[in-house]
Amino acid sequence: MTDLVEEFKNLQGSSKTNLTQKAYQQIKEAILFAKFKPGEFLSTNSLATILDMSRTPIREALKELAKEGLVEMQPGKEAVVKDISEKDLIEIYELRELLECKAVETAVKYITLDEINNYKKTWVHLYQKIESQEGKPNWEELAKKDNELHYFIISKSENNRLKEFMKNLSQHHLRYQLLAAKSIGNPKETVEQHVKIIEAFENVIKENPGLTEKDYYADRQARIEGLKELMGSHILAAREAAQRIL
Repeated sequence: MTDLVEEFKNLQGSSKTNLTQKAYQQIKEAILFAKFKPGEFLSTNSLATILDMSRTPIREALKELAKEGLVEMQPGKEAVVKDISEKDLIEIYELRELLECKAVETAVKYITLDEINNYKKTWVHLYQKIESQEGKPNWEELAKKDNELHYFIISKSENNRLKEFMKNLSQHHLRYQLLAAKSIGNPKETVEQHVKIIEAFENVIKENPGLTEKDYYADRQARIEGLKELMGSHILAAREAAQRIL
């Protein structure tokens, strides 16, 4: 119990004062990052003790999480963390491949070199840190940075419906993302993939004044198609990695 209390203290809670929202955010993040395991029973009394609040906001938070498919309410209204299934994993990654590759097409119009260079610095630093074997890999940090980069790309898409759909999908995706990261074992591989994607974005965004206007647009489109292929291959590799430990 003490260890779990400490885990909750380290979670990023909601800034809102509403207790139900606070409970919802903290329980949700604990599920997404495997603080609570699939199939684990969520005791209202234990959660109330851990979060230092009454059972009423806990119950309301669990109802919301049940609507989102992260917990299941069993007979007697007991909550259990929903299992992670291979079918769900395949469906989520199939949607990711279709939608994120589509998002790339328009995101390249709105992402600036400064923005992409900031992400490049972050991921190159991660690569150097891992290569120098400086400490053990922080899988949760890696999964969060992975999700941050992908959602940044999606947020730069001009398709608002795509952005809203991916926002809802991402909370389920996070559970599989952590599985995929841990399955790889050596995080260097996944970091390399992200660096290549960032560099491909950089290559598309950079100007090439040596080409005619016609050749420039043809060349740029070819680079965009290469970027989409790279993104699709990355998502497929992540799916296969997660499947290995289901």
